[in-house]
Amino acid sequence: MAGVWKTGEPLRVDQLVMVTSRRLSDAKRRNILKYCREHELPVPTFYTRQRLVEALRQDPELRTDLTGSEDASSP
Repeated sequence: MAGVWKTGEPLRVDQLVMVTSRRLSDAKRRNILKYCREHELPVPTFYTRQRLVEALRQDPELRTDLTGSEDASSP
């Protein structure tokens, strides 16, 4: 998705990641998905905190994409 900041600068959203430490109800998830559709945003990936930690630990590409870190010493 491409857009424009209020300042007129270009904005591009390639990926949305949502992390929550609480249960995300079906109604909230539907509302988020509806908002994304209406605003031409990508479908978000939902993570619990622990699931995100495990995904970042196990997937170097995801870690690089989300954090910009290319730490070779990470598992």
